[in-house]
Amino acid sequence: MRFLDFATVALNTALLLFQLNTCMHKYKATVKASGLWTETIVFAQNQAQAYALFKSIFGTANVPHQPSQVT
Repeated sequence: MRFLDFATVALNTALLLFQLNTCMHKYKATVKASGLWTETIVFAQNQAQAYALFKSIFGTANVPHQPSQVT
């Protein structure tokens, strides 16, 4: 049985997370939550998916505009 030290496990985990997140982008939108307008972000593969996420989380009437990609 091979034992791995903490640094090796941490590095492998970081590399795995980087690989998992290479296709995700950060999107920002202004939404109405609890009666207040606020800016929030989601991670999605494209703008259409981000918009669908915002609408399903906050409701269609509370997301008046398409989200914009944050770099």
